[in-house]
Amino acid sequence: MFPAGAATEELKVIQPEKSVSVSAGESATLNCTVTSLLTVGHIVWYKHVGQHQQIFYRFTGEQFPRVQNVTDVSMGNNMDFSILISNVTFGDSGNYYCVKHNTSGNDTEPQSEGGTVLYVHGAAREELKITQPEKSISVSPGESATLNCTVNSLLPVGPIVWYKGVGKHRQFFYRFTGEQFPRVKNITDTSQRKNMDFSISISNVIPGDSGTYYCVKLRKSEDDKEFQSGGGTTLYVHATPSVPEVLGPAPKAAPEEKVNFICRSQGFSPSNISVKWFKDGNELSDIQTTVKPELKSHTYSVFSTAPLVLHIADINSEIICDVVHVALQKTTLRGSARLSDIIQVPPTLEMSQQPSEVRNLTYIACHVKKFYPLRLRLSWFENGNISRIEEPSTFTVNKDGTYSWNTWLLLKTSAQEGNLVVTCQVEHDGQPPIIKTHTVVVNEKQKEEGTDTTSGESLPLPYY
Repeated sequence: MFPAGAATEELKVIQPEKSVSVSAGESATLNCTVTSLLTVGHIVWYKHVGQHQQIFYRFTGEQFPRVQNVTDVSMGNNMDFSILISNVTFGDSGNYYCVKHNTSGNDTEPQSEGGTVLYVHGAAREELKITQPEKSISVSPGESATLNCTVNSLLPVGPIVWYKGVGKHRQFFYRFTGEQFPRVKNITDTSQRKNMDFSISISNVIPGDSGTYYCVKLRKSEDDKEFQSGGGTTLYVHATPSVPEVLGPAPKAAPEEKVNFICRSQGFSPSNISVKWFKDGNELSDIQTTVKPELKSHTYSVFSTAPLVLHIADINSEIICDVVHVALQKTTLRGSARLSDIIQVPPTLEMSQQPSEVRNLTYIACHVKKFYPLRLRLSWFENGNISRIEEPSTFTVNKDGTYSWNTWLLLKTSAQEGNLVVTCQVEHDGQPPIIKTHTVVVNEKQKEEGTDTTSGESLPLPYY
């Protein structure tokens, strides 16, 4: 557009219509009047398309095909410099300026108004074609993404812009005006007259850039209404999920209790993800999975819960969480946990008495049966006084994975001392103590002999 000069304060160029619309084949009148003829100089019509301008008509008697002045400009007092374009074609679309030149000096200081936009209907939508060749592209975070867009015509007059999304989620993304758009730039020089490539490049892509982008032609007007749009290109930013972490309950649980296992993975995009659970190779069906957005990183996290009723045999079992995501390219990420890490089987206690081959000595046994894990401490008490503390050194591993342990205490027995109460107390894996007591019975033979025997002899162990 020409700058509004000030050749004289009295002169004013008036183009009353901001736009004129006609159909192809019709005639179009572009009106222009001036308020004074005092400034010496000629009037010229210019046509603008994009950033380019060309002389369209001069009132000099020259022949301009299909264009003529409406009034007789040779009349001395004529101030109407309107023109008529006959048999309008789509190529006539553009912005037309009626310009007054000042012939003083170097024929400078042109003066004009805002121009009149000529719209030609009938073939515009068929003529213009916006091509976005890729329906979708996929990149990883940190890479660059190219969104291609070409047109086969620069008409009708108006800018090309990029939008992201549709409907109420649509947002302006980029325009070719030389403004700075972080991480986004045009690929070609759109200021070149014949350029029809309006592709853009997004650098250092983040998951938040995911979405569908539209290359859109606007028709030049006061509010630049949308004229035509490309089909859209969907940008997928594929961020790989982290290796799944499987967490069991805390504290530990006993057989027949129902517990929840949690599988979590994070840092992935897009949000679609598949989670499957398995126990000993068998898929679990009663699961709940939730995907949540991580606002700061524009990625997603998944939390999946699998309920499970524990059994003693689960000591040898494993639970698995498999994650499948498009960024993994048909591979599977796996997290697992052994049920032995969370299961707790409390022991049962039994006590028994067995005489030794040495008189006045008796074996008292404490049988600690079917417990898991192995962490255990046993304390012996004689009439309430602690006599010994021990931990398993030799034990039996049962078929179901639990442990059993037998230990014994060698006691002096005497008829004169009366009954002796022996207590076996077991503290297992941080749980409250389990207690079993036994009253030592002196047999008739020991009562008759009535003497004590020292315990320093080497004695055979009892058999259990």
